[in-house]
Amino acid sequence: MKKICIPTNDRKTIAQRTGRTKEFVCYEVEDGKIVNKYFIENPHHEHEHDEGEEEEHHHNEIIEILDGVDVFVVKAVGKFLRQDLIDANVNFVRTNKDKLDEIIKDYL
Repeated sequence: MKKICIPTNDRKTIAQRTGRTKEFVCYEVEDGKIVNKYFIENPHHEHEHDEGEEEEHHHNEIIEILDGVDVFVVKAVGKFLRQDLIDANVNFVRTNKDKLDEIIKDYL
């Protein structure tokens, strides 16, 4: 079974700002079919950063949510979250698609 997670704010489209997304939709895929789909709230989404903030910060809550995920699909990822994902060995890929249904089809 493969687990794929995508950040979303509206449960229909991918979030533009990954670290501040409201929640993550997680799909469990087996034999080319979705066998489970669930949402996990992002406890980091209300964390305030000043615009253009250069001070290093961490995304431990997000990394914990993504533990065991095979693919984390993002639209964009900031430099601090990107480094946290790399450090935690979270496999992330970027997409140009917007709709969750279109994105998950690439993994079925």
